[in-house]
Amino acid sequence: MTDDSWIAPALAANPSTPIDLLLAMANCQDEMITDALCRRRQHNQMPADVAEILAGSPHARVRSDLVGRADTPLRLIAALAQDPHRMVRLHIAARREDIWVPLDEYVPEAAYALLARDPDPGVRREILYSSDVPGHVKLILAEDPALRTIVYLRYGDDDQSLAAYHQMLTSADVAERKLALENTRHTPSASLIPLLLADPETRDQAARQCPLTRTQAEELAPNPNPSTRRAVAANPNVPDDIALALAHDQDASVRRAVLYRSNIPIDLLNKIAEPVDSGQRTAHVDWLWDQRDNAELVAAYARSRSVVHRRTAAICPDLPADVLATLATDDDFGVRLMLAEQHPDEVPVELLTELVFTWNGYSSYNLVRNPRLPDESIDQLIRSDNSDHRWLAALSDRLTPEQTSQLAKDPDPKIAARVNPPPTPSLHEFQDLLTQGCCCNWSETARHPDLPVEIMWQLWERIAP
Repeated sequence: MTDDSWIAPALAANPSTPIDLLLAMANCQDEMITDALCRRRQHNQMPADVAEILAGSPHARVRSDLVGRADTPLRLIAALAQDPHRMVRLHIAARREDIWVPLDEYVPEAAYALLARDPDPGVRREILYSSDVPGHVKLILAEDPALRTIVYLRYGDDDQSLAAYHQMLTSADVAERKLALENTRHTPSASLIPLLLADPETRDQAARQCPLTRTQAEELAPNPNPSTRRAVAANPNVPDDIALALAHDQDASVRRAVLYRSNIPIDLLNKIAEPVDSGQRTAHVDWLWDQRDNAELVAAYARSRSVVHRRTAAICPDLPADVLATLATDDDFGVRLMLAEQHPDEVPVELLTELVFTWNGYSSYNLVRNPRLPDESIDQLIRSDNSDHRWLAALSDRLTPEQTSQLAKDPDPKIAARVNPPPTPSLHEFQDLLTQGCCCNWSETARHPDLPVEIMWQLWERIAP
């Protein structure tokens, strides 16, 4: 017997599947079929009526996967916050982190408040750590004795927070002491810092975050443990001469910690900045990105010797014209690329042209579609011996009839098919395609947006419960 498991995912993924067929699939209550609707239906193509039915599915996995869709109506998300199954509620609490599509609102505040009193401690903890839940809602978690101290530390008023801080910092539980040290709202008293540095469990965290005296920094800097030296290197309060010595540490992670330390003085930064290969990926500098609205600060680091700081500056918004011009001619390819990706309407045309011919990453498709790219660049791409260049031209959406005709005869059949798609198969040709080859070919055919509706219904009849 032929395995028909490919049919439901293919019909769910087909953008042309009619609403009445989608409703039939949603109403069937078969877990495999209804879950395929949640997982395979393209973004923003799930009709609200279908989502409504799926929200009432008897299967928790289906309801949970519906929460994971960015186009699920908020009224359904709010209703599912009272779902009897823990997994569904947990996914709502974590929805901001699970959905990559930017939304104005991920979960209604009232639903978050409901989940803050959820009977399951895992759901409540997810509310605590969610970046989307407002602080005043997180304060509801203080009703839970197990979370009260950490909630007050982070979201309570000044008195509540300070009391929680001292309680956690002097706790016998090392995990609580570490959590307190992570909080930047308060600083340990000078009398407590030596105790925290003497404790192996908290030494590194204290060395990273506490204001150290010169003597303390000098004693910790030569520590044989790289993690301790790394912590000292990252501490912005450590004297520059000690940081400079750590910038030449034998351990690369220690050297990197100095480079990324918060508000590192530019004169120190210029002394320690190491060359970075153009193709080497680097993390952006968090503290500089956090202050991206400080134009003067960004401009200063954009002119430093540090590649990672210049790359971070390149992705900052609202760059002054002189900074943008400087970064557009930067020696580092990554700086120029990031600048063009983030500022496509402002970078010089010469930079766009350079990148179209030298970069083949995901953003090359946006670069070639930039209306500022000269027509002659498209023509050069078409005449290139490099098939990647000709692909870019085919994807530019700005070909002249003559250029289209030229690419329609390209030796790469995929490029030729892109600019001159084959005619839509007839009804009988579709039927033949669904009986030849393997299920991978059948699935591709069933997802074809021009698949006749009558064939879709025939496929559905094969699997309908």
